[in-house]
Amino acid sequence: MKKQIVLAFDIERSGGTAEYETIGIGASVVSSEFEELDSIFLPNYYPGITKFEPKCWNEFWCKFPEKLEILKYDGPLSSQEREKEVITKFQEFRKKWEIYAKENGFSYYIVSDNNVYDGGFIND
Repeated sequence: MKKQIVLAFDIERSGGTAEYETIGIGASVVSSEFEELDSIFLPNYYPGITKFEPKCWNEFWCKFPEKLEILKYDGPLSSQEREKEVITKFQEFRKKWEIYAKENGFSYYIVSDNNVYDGGFIND
C-alpha cells in the first residue's frame, strides 16, 4: 500500500463573511502510521480591535474567552498585515508537505472539518 500524508487544518474566524477576520489557523501533518510529522499554529486575534460578527460572538466566542486568549497575537504587525502573513505561512507550510509527498511517492491529502468554508478564506 502506498504511504500517505494527511495535512489536517482548521481556521478560526471572527465572522462568516469576508468583512471579518481570520483569527487563527492551525494544521498538523500526520503519516499513514499516525505519526505527527509537523504542525503549525498561527494566531491572529487582537483583543479590543478584532471585529466580531454579533451572531458569531454571541453563540460561540463570548462563551470561550480562554480560546480567544490562545489565539491572541501581540507582535508588531497590524491585523491586516498579520492576517496576510498567517495565510501566506499556512500556504508555505502546505506547499512544503505537498512537495515532500510528491518527491517521496506518498499520497497527499488535505482535510478540514469544513473544506468549503475554511478553504475559501485561505485562498483569497
